[in-house]
Amino acid sequence: MVSENGPATVGRARFRWLPLVWTILVVGVCLSIQLGNADQDVKNFSILLGLGALFLGLSAWTLFLSGYETRKRLRLALAPWAVALLFWSTVDIVNNW
Repeated sequence: MVSENGPATVGRARFRWLPLVWTILVVGVCLSIQLGNADQDVKNFSILLGLGALFLGLSAWTLFLSGYETRKRLRLALAPWAVALLFWSTVDIVNNW
């Protein structure tokens, strides 16, 4: 697409509602598992999977549909993964056996 000011490099965000809907969907699934009769192991694992799904969905939207410039897209898409990596690198794994 070429405008009178030159080629367009940054587009408008598409599917602006998708991050909100994705977050509500992931939180809803995690809450339904938490309020169910599942074992605590399953509940804990569902939280980890939910965080992974949330980060993956939001990062994918940021990279492919957000309309930001390339540097900003990469920084925003990698930010939640970097925070999670910093958090998990400080957690000591305890073997309960």
